[in-house]
Amino acid sequence: MIWHKFYFEMDLEYYRRAESDTQRSTSNFFIPPITSDTVDLNICEIIMQFMEKVDDFIVQNSDWTIFRINYLRLCWGHCRPMMEGSFIPTYRLPRHARFDAAASVRIPPSP
Repeated sequence: MIWHKFYFEMDLEYYRRAESDTQRSTSNFFIPPITSDTVDLNICEIIMQFMEKVDDFIVQNSDWTIFRINYLRLCWGHCRPMMEGSFIPTYRLPRHARFDAAASVRIPPSP
């Protein structure tokens, strides 16, 4: 079984008028990594999460106006999750690769 892991990042540029000039600022927003075993990729929902974060930023730091979106980045990769019994028993490792305090962790199979 192969899962897909997604990660989103957006960079925005803002401006606001000050007494004598125009100030500019940038901000980065991130959506925590998502794996395909838990959620199907829904771009509309992700854009809504970004917009909520942008709205929160503008409310906290009033008078800022979005000037432009510098980028919206999607990073993804394939991962093969560890399954029960996918560890290498220490007795099969060469003597120089064994650790004195090695521990095996068993992960219960998914339902």
